[in-house]
Amino acid sequence: MAKRKRGSEQKKSEVKKLTKKLKKIKEKLHLLDSSDSSSTTSSGTSDSSASDIEDSIDIANPEENIQNVGNQLPEEQTEIDFDFFGNKPLDQAQIGAPIHNEIAVRWSTILQAGLTAGERAEITGKFKIPENCLPLIPPKTNEEIQPCLPEGAAKHDKFIITLQTQLAHSLSAIGSVINQNLLVTEQTDNIKALGEACKLIANVHNALSVHRKYKIIPYLHPDCAKIAKTVKMDEQLFGKEFHEVFKNDQALKKSSLHLKKRNFIKATAGTSETQKKFHQSLNYPRTQYKWKFKGRKREERSPAGKRKGSQHKEQEHQHHRRK
Repeated sequence: MAKRKRGSEQKKSEVKKLTKKLKKIKEKLHLLDSSDSSSTTSSGTSDSSASDIEDSIDIANPEENIQNVGNQLPEEQTEIDFDFFGNKPLDQAQIGAPIHNEIAVRWSTILQAGLTAGERAEITGKFKIPENCLPLIPPKTNEEIQPCLPEGAAKHDKFIITLQTQLAHSLSAIGSVINQNLLVTEQTDNIKALGEACKLIANVHNALSVHRKYKIIPYLHPDCAKIAKTVKMDEQLFGKEFHEVFKNDQALKKSSLHLKKRNFIKATAGTSETQKKFHQSLNYPRTQYKWKFKGRKREERSPAGKRKGSQHKEQEHQHHRRK
């Protein structure tokens, strides 16, 4: 409340000062009019000048004038060093001269909402791709690679192909305009600008093809993926000779396995325990494993086995008696 009172008091004092100055100006004008009594025209001009001064300074509402003057005064800003926050980032969006308002409105609507399928088909139908610039047609995915792709990846690839076709027809449209005005000397600057725009569009076309390749490669076998990264594009995304290159690579790998020297295992000196096991005398009795005699024990337990065992014992007993 105290601040408001002070502000109102200051405004009132400034209004008083201005009114005093106006009174002094009026008095001076009246003195000039009285001194120039011979000429009546001078008095008329003085009155008009006084009225102009009064009109220029609105006495009925002097506070608004004071506020306007106060707003126009530059504020004193203290210089602060902001280097400790780091370098000031550069403004990358280079805004140039405005284009025609109707063009700006139409482009803005297309950028926000896009074109309909009918509009796209109509524009692409007007501008055919030149016969001597067929790389404008987006490269097709190789037939041997298409079965490797899941449904989502295949749809993504088709969507990017549609974008590339639109870029191709837009380049052919700009190219036709450039072709018509090549011999016109007055259009050299315009042709240069259109040519630079075509460079950017062609670069986007190529970048989309590279994007397609690197979206497909993760679905391939590692051996196939290595070749896919190195093969150059042509009408096919991975090149016409991709299948042959892959075959040759696999054949080279197989032949290299036959040519490679085999590593033989060398005998190494064992520990004392292994030496005891494997360097015993020849007459050392070997351990008889139980699993070899499982069948015999079962036969002995059975009645047929017992008979065979008793017969075998009788035969041995008779043999000893004969001796």
